[in-house]
Amino acid sequence: MNRGFYAHHGIYAADDCVIHFASLNQLNRLDPASARIIVTSLEDFLQGGCLEVACYNSVEQEKRRTRTQIVNQALLKVGEDGYDLISNNCEHFANECEFGYKKSSQVQAVFNTIFGGKK
Repeated sequence: MNRGFYAHHGIYAADDCVIHFASLNQLNRLDPASARIIVTSLEDFLQGGCLEVACYNSVEQEKRRTRTQIVNQALLKVGEDGYDLISNNCEHFANECEFGYKKSSQVQAVFNTIFGGKK
């Protein structure tokens, strides 16, 4: 979901439930100290924004876990904290559930812009 200068990532579980990193105080901004992986309604996840669905190329599709595995992995992480913008953000969480490893193309893009290469 696009939130202006970044995209917020989560895992759609079912029944309008999304698993994602969020602050327990539910403000419109993330407070790293109180951020946890939580289950919210799709409406709360979107906060008035538009839903975007990730599209993967054929190589990524082959590496991607099954839908059941993705949701189960996300559910196992509910309650975890340790949010870090650089190494453990919402995109890292979603990719770890989807592929089994943490990755953030947004963080990588910032590093590439600042340092002109890979992190």
